[in-house]
Amino acid sequence: TTIFSYYFIDDVSLVEIPCLVGQDTACLGDRVTYASTFNGPFEWWYNGALVGTDSLYTFTAQEGWYYLKTPQGEDSLWLTVLDDVHQVADVEDTLCMGDTLDVLFPEQYNYVWQDGSREHHQKIKTTTRQLVEVHSEHCSDTIQIAVTVVSNPPVPQPQEHRFCKDSIAYVEVTLTANGYEYVWEDGERGNEKVFDQAGAYRYEVIDAQECSSEGVVRIREVCPVKYYIPNAFAPEGLNKVFKPHLKNAKEVRLSIYSKWGELIYDEASDAPSWDGTYQGNPSAAGVYFYTLTLMDEDTEERHHLRGTLHLLR
Repeated sequence: TTIFSYYFIDDVSLVEIPCLVGQDTACLGDRVTYASTFNGPFEWWYNGALVGTDSLYTFTAQEGWYYLKTPQGEDSLWLTVLDDVHQVADVEDTLCMGDTLDVLFPEQYNYVWQDGSREHHQKIKTTTRQLVEVHSEHCSDTIQIAVTVVSNPPVPQPQEHRFCKDSIAYVEVTLTANGYEYVWEDGERGNEKVFDQAGAYRYEVIDAQECSSEGVVRIREVCPVKYYIPNAFAPEGLNKVFKPHLKNAKEVRLSIYSKWGELIYDEASDAPSWDGTYQGNPSAAGVYFYTLTLMDEDTEERHHLRGTLHLLR
C-alpha cells in the first residue's frame, strides 16, 4: 500500500538580502569603492559611525570592519590595509656645493627611477628633481626626489696682519660680517678676534643655510732691524770679543781692517764676532776699522754700517 502526502503552498515571498560588494585588501593610500546590491534604503557604517547612504561608498583605505545596514539585515567586510611601501618617504633636501647626499632606500622593495636607474642606493651631488616608483609584492607607490644644491659663501681672501711686541702687545682683527657666522679653529665664534702670537689661524664662514667656506688669518710678528755695536773690547778682560748685537737681521757680514786698511777679519754669519787675532796671532792694541752689512728680515732693506773700535790689551 502506498500512501501519498500532498502539501499546498498558496503564497511565496522573496526577501532581498543585502550584499556588500568590494575588495577585502588595499594598499595604504588607495581609494576603495564599495557597492550595494540592495534596492531599498541602506546605510554605510565604519568604526561605529554612519559614513554614507549612496549606492557607492568611496573612501581612502582604512583598516577595519565596514557594514552595509538595511531594514532586511546587514552585511559586513573586513578591509586589510597593507602599509609596506609607504615606509619609503619623499626626499627633499638642500646640499651645499661639494657635499653628497646618500639616498638609501630599504632593499626589500623594487625601484624605478625616472632616469631609468633601478638601484636602492644613490649618491646625489647636483640639483635633482625626479620621481621614483616603489614596488612591493602587493603595492606600489611613487615618491619624489627633490634636492637643491646651493653655493657656499665666497672663499675669503687670506689676510695678513703684522705687529711688533716691542711696541704693541697684540693685534685685533675684524672680519666683514655680511650676515655670516664665523667659527675659529679653537671653537671661538665671532668676526672679531685678538691675537698675541704669530701664526696661521683658520676659521669657517657659515651662511644661513649652514654652508661654509674656509679662510685664514696670518699673524706675523715683524719688528724693524735693531743693532748695537760696541766701540771697544779687551780679549783678556770682560768683553773678550768684538760682537755686534743684532735683532731681526739676516745676511750679516762683518769685516775688520787695520789702521793701514789691511783686511784682517771677514765673516758672514748670523752672529759674527772677532776675538782680536789675525792669522792665529793676537793683534796689537789700538784702533781698528769695521764695516757691517745686514738686511732687515722683513723689508729686506740693506744696511751698510762702518765705524772704529778700540782693541784693549
